Amino acid sequence: MVSLMSCMTILAIPLGGHLATHYRIPNLVMVGGLLVGIALGAALPFVPYPLVFFLLFGFAFATAVPVVGSLAAEVLDPHVRGPGFGVYFLWYFGGMPALIAFAGLLRDWTGSITTSILFAVGMLVCCLLLAAAFRRMQRRSAHAL
Repeated sequence: MVSLMSCMTILAIPLGGHLATHYRIPNLVMVGGLLVGIALGAALPFVPYPLVFFLLFGFAFATAVPVVGSLAAEVLDPHVRGPGFGVYFLWYFGGMPALIAFAGLLRDWTGSITTSILFAVGMLVCCLLLAAAFRRMQRRSAHAL
């Protein structure tokens, strides 16, 4: 089921990027994708037929991925963008395996996959809160100029 969910990202990531840029609604795509992903993920352990929810969950949060991934480019000056993305991806590719391993440990400690799923939902909530804080700091910085 998880691999099928991951296949949904193949469709959803380009769609999210297209919607955000073509219609100029990046915040709506990002927040909408994260909120729907959070709702579907939170419901996932409690539904009788999880396959459909896994597919929708993967599709929903993956639509937000291109907007979230482009946030750093919005604030980095062109002359530091390369090193800036180096630091960004260092944390991403360093943090992702650690968080996945931690989700697996949660499953081992509790004996329930529900814990791992709810941990993933918690990470999406953190992403949403951090994106909101990022946008707020952007607005403050723009007003300060």
